[in-house]
Amino acid sequence: DARELAPRDATEIDRRLSQELVDRFLAAGAQVIFVGPNTGLGGPPGRVKPLAHHDNHLHVRLVQE
Repeated sequence: DARELAPRDATEIDRRLSQELVDRFLAAGAQVIFVGPNTGLGGPPGRVKPLAHHDNHLHVRLVQE
């Protein structure tokens, strides 16, 4: 039916594109990004943090100036 579905686990994510998204959020000034511990995504400690139960999505916290 061509509907998008969330990945069932970390093995189904496109790590290259996901890391690029994380990097772009960081460059845009994201304060903190929470990623699943099994995703292989990373960034500066304290700004990209692993969080349980987030292997199929991430959260981004932006600071309003």
